Amino acid sequence: MPIDHSLGRNVHFYDASKPGITLGGLIQSGSVTEANFLDMIGILLATETPLRVQEKTSGHVVATTNNPLQPGEYDVYCDMHIFPLEKESLWIHLGYSRWITDMEDAVGISKINSLQNRFLLRSDIHQLFDQYLISVNPDDNYKIVVFDDDYLGLDGWILDPVCCDPANPHRVSDQLLRWHFRQSILANMRGVGEPTIEHDFPSGTDTMTEIREGPYAQERLEMEFASRLRAVG
Repeated sequence: MPIDHSLGRNVHFYDASKPGITLGGLIQSGSVTEANFLDMIGILLATETPLRVQEKTSGHVVATTNNPLQPGEYDVYCDMHIFPLEKESLWIHLGYSRWITDMEDAVGISKINSLQNRFLLRSDIHQLFDQYLISVNPDDNYKIVVFDDDYLGLDGWILDPVCCDPANPHRVSDQLLRWHFRQSILANMRGVGEPTIEHDFPSGTDTMTEIREGPYAQERLEMEFASRLRAVG
């Protein structure tokens, strides 16, 4: 059953021109600064004018500072429309290989197996990452942001420097981290959020049926078929 990502949110934001209509929100576990919040809203909303974000009760105007964002309800003042979630599709179809720089001589392959597209995660953390419930912001010192209840205590940690050492040709790709962070914002912060996608099916589960009956069935079936073909090859 899809999870309602709006549950547990302690930050909510609204279109100031339409009082009472919630645009979205997030769970602030402590790592999100005011500057981070403005960047997130900029990703979430397609704005035509500069935006101003103001806390409803105190009147505090959110600024580009490193002060922690305070839980509360915020009005967003600007001309905007909700930016659509970018649905997942095949790696090659979307051209993600252009972000891989450690396999320049590879011809005719997707480069999806590059070390730049991997970094080691504990299995439980890996599932949260796959579900966009935890992400890394490469534009804020590689800070880890948790978009769900932070029961593992990871919110605000910094990615191990060995993963992003600019001198290492196999470092994790900033562009791919940035893409994942953007998808996490789109999946978790708008409206009730996007449905959480199951990746870890119990033994004996009819995986293909579960995918067909779940969210984004077409895109996920393409990914599943591609994964199985790679395994056979």
